Amino acid sequence: MAKASRYDVVVVGSGFGGSISALRLAQAGKSVLVLERGKRYRPGDFPRDVTRTDEVLWRHATRRKAQGLYDVRFLSGIGTVTASGVGGGSLIYANVHVRPDANVFEDPRWPRTYRRDSLEPYFDKVARELRLNPVPPSMPLRKRDLFQRAARGMGRETFDPPVAVAFSEPPGPGRRVCQLCAECEFGCQHGAKNTMDLTYRRGRRRWGRWSWPVRSSPTWSRCGMGTASTARTWCRESGTPWRARGWCWPRGRWARWRYCCAAGTSRGRCLG
Repeated sequence: MAKASRYDVVVVGSGFGGSISALRLAQAGKSVLVLERGKRYRPGDFPRDVTRTDEVLWRHATRRKAQGLYDVRFLSGIGTVTASGVGGGSLIYANVHVRPDANVFEDPRWPRTYRRDSLEPYFDKVARELRLNPVPPSMPLRKRDLFQRAARGMGRETFDPPVAVAFSEPPGPGRRVCQLCAECEFGCQHGAKNTMDLTYRRGRRRWGRWSWPVRSSPTWSRCGMGTASTARTWCRESGTPWRARGWCWPRGRWARWRYCCAAGTSRGRCLG
């Protein structure tokens, strides 16, 4: 599919929010461009040597050699860890999906339409897309045995939560089932995790849309036709710039009425 210079929607970020939004918009017939500042990680690509900080930590937006997987930020009273890579936070989370109890949504800070029964169909849809399943009871897992024993001693019940991991058969080419290495939060080197880049993003391919890693996040400005986004357009994988309609720019600009900002921002306010 030829790359266009105009899109109905530009989605910034390829994590949970960005990937799902992009797929649903593409299914609705919209042309979608997904921008991701991090690179694409394949099984075996995730950093493990903590002494190579430039590979581990995202430390500089414009220095390519200092753009690692983890973006660690310390704010007022809280610290955050986010991922920079195609798939976003799904690359480094523990894969656990537990549906909140109905009484959670009784808190007035939730929108009135957010209720367990109204959200149930969407929980089901995500469960299918990510192929959620619990750790099989037949799989030996000593820490689970010890946890269950401790819970029984306290008179408590336990359950195996659904996780986005393949246990019984390889989920795709070049991927393996879970090896019980306990490294889910460091990036799965075996491809056993059903991350957004391996599920929702591939769904977008079926609908003729794509995600493209860029070197930096876009900047925003208002213009007469809506909102303009400017970002470096050098392809991470080939080192070549994007081209559109015979023109080649060292910086690319997209002007659109609709943006979906699914990535964090340090400005503390949205474009609106």
